[in-house]
Amino acid sequence: MIGVANVTVILLRRTGFNKGVRKLLAMGIGQVATAAVGSYFLISNGFGRLFTLPLSRKLALIWVTATVAATLTVAISNRISGESDIPMAESFRELYCVCRPCMFALLIAVAPVCEEILFRGLGQEWLAAIIGFWPALAIAAANCTAGHVKALGFGRQLIPVAVLAVILGVEVGVLGTLIPAMVTHAVCNLVGMHDTLIYVKGDHTVCNGGGRQWMV
Repeated sequence: MIGVANVTVILLRRTGFNKGVRKLLAMGIGQVATAAVGSYFLISNGFGRLFTLPLSRKLALIWVTATVAATLTVAISNRISGESDIPMAESFRELYCVCRPCMFALLIAVAPVCEEILFRGLGQEWLAAIIGFWPALAIAAANCTAGHVKALGFGRQLIPVAVLAVILGVEVGVLGTLIPAMVTHAVCNLVGMHDTLIYVKGDHTVCNGGGRQWMV
C-alpha cells in the first residue's frame, strides 16, 4: 500500500492539489489496491463467506448493537478530544473544500471497505484460523490502532480507535461477514468528521484560501 501511495503522490503533484489533499487521495488509492489483493487472497483461500450477507434478525440485532456502541464511542471521543488533536483534520477540511465527493467517498466507501478487508478479514479472520479467535482479535486491534497513528497522532485519540477495533472485530467474528462492520465503520467515520464539517460550513473563509477548487 505504501508503494502505491507514494507513486500516486508523485503523479498528483501536477494536479495543483496541495500536499495534504494529495496525501489523502494517495492513501485512498493505496488502500483500494491493497484491499483488492487482500480480497483475492481471502476468496482464494476459502474465506468468501466474509463477503456475503446472510440476512436474519440475529444479524440485524447484533449490527444495531455494535453500531450504537461504536457511534457512542466516537461521539464521546469527539467531545473529549476535539479535532485540534488530530493531525490530518486540516487535510480533510482542505479535501472537503476542493472535492466534497472525494472526501465522502473516502469516509463512507474506501476506508470502511478497505480497512475491514485488511484488518478484520486478513488480520483477524484469516489469522484466527491459525491461532484462534481471541489472539487474532487482539493482534488485529493492535494493528488497526497502530495503522491510525499517522492520521490521528500518538495519544489519547487512539483509545477510541482501539475500542472501535475490538467492537468491529467481535461484530465480524460473531456474524462471520465483513459487510455489517463496513457499514458500522462508515457511520463512525461520518460521526467522527461531524465537527470538521460543521466547522467548514460555519466558516466559509476556510474554503477561500486559493489553490485549485472544484466540485465545491
